[in-house]
Amino acid sequence: MGARGDSIRVAIIASGDPQDQRYWSGLGISMVRALERHFELVHVERCPWPRWHPLLVRLVLKLTGGRRDIGWYAPYTRLATLAMRRRLARANPDLVFALSAGELILALGEDFRVVNVADATGPLLTAYYPAYAAMAPSRRQAINAGSLLGVRRALLSIFPSAWACEATRSACGLGSDEVVEAPFGANLDAGPIPRARVLDGPLRLLFVGYDWQRKGGDLVSGAVRQLVAEGLPVRLDVVGCNRPASESPSPAIRFHGRIDKAQADQRVLLQQLYGDAHLFVMPTRAEAFGVVFAEAAAHGVPSIALRTGGVPSAVRHGETGWLLEPDAGVADLVAAIRWIINNPTLCATFSANAMADAASRLNWDTWGRQVALAVQRRLDHGKDRVASHG
Repeated sequence: MGARGDSIRVAIIASGDPQDQRYWSGLGISMVRALERHFELVHVERCPWPRWHPLLVRLVLKLTGGRRDIGWYAPYTRLATLAMRRRLARANPDLVFALSAGELILALGEDFRVVNVADATGPLLTAYYPAYAAMAPSRRQAINAGSLLGVRRALLSIFPSAWACEATRSACGLGSDEVVEAPFGANLDAGPIPRARVLDGPLRLLFVGYDWQRKGGDLVSGAVRQLVAEGLPVRLDVVGCNRPASESPSPAIRFHGRIDKAQADQRVLLQQLYGDAHLFVMPTRAEAFGVVFAEAAAHGVPSIALRTGGVPSAVRHGETGWLLEPDAGVADLVAAIRWIINNPTLCATFSANAMADAASRLNWDTWGRQVALAVQRRLDHGKDRVASHG
């Protein structure tokens, strides 16, 4: 394959604007940049849906008691995306990359060859994330069926974790060349050259997450309070949320609220917090991957998390950090933190391994190369099939 995919022409679509930092936590921006280094980028769709689409989806959900999500109803999506499909036709791409856009894959039908990029399929997400628990069964069924249909229609599906890949291959009867693992990179540059962590001074922990409960903020807070009660000098910086009402103020815990990476001063602050941390601790209870683990690794910060979902593909247990069992509690987290800080050589090894993993695996250059190689293999496989039937 050439430096630009032998001039394979590609378009990029997403359920929102892929070049907006607010869409999919900014992953679209990194993906567009990575893909344009390997393919001839002929179109980036920034407005796939008409302005009235989200209003109509909400209205139908309200009128049907949450049972009907027309965003997953193919006849409707084809009608609503007519303008987008016309723009794609004019661009005439060889492939369309769909970034977290299962509904749009349904809308495209058989008109284009599609590469599906997502963190997981509908069945995995709806059965795993607590937010889906209250969803009407008929709506979950539509999401699940539509998501798997999109995977089967796609030339190739790319997921960041072994968890998602293995489940999708099993559910759809697809092979390893049709469903490929390519871990995501960090969405935050490490800034100054990252350094291996040395346990000097008070222990600095970092937590980054918007959903306090699901991300395990309560476990981290409980662990810090217990360590402080035992006389250990420790400080926890919390990014992504304000102090919940259930959390009493503590001088050892500082809440920074949401930080906007698009703002230079806030981005520098987040880089500084990563740079100051000895350990990144986010015992998330449900996570399809966790780009924040890649950000921590890029800064040389080992991670402590739970062995759940796609996390084991982001944090290599015993190498770049430590994974606890999914039902771990505060006492387990305290024990893990204490064990690591009582073994400074181990902490330094985890830190060096994390930096190496970020440089070789958890970065967007590697992601782009893996995707380009997977695409070429699928296209070559198609040529072989045509030749064998010629």
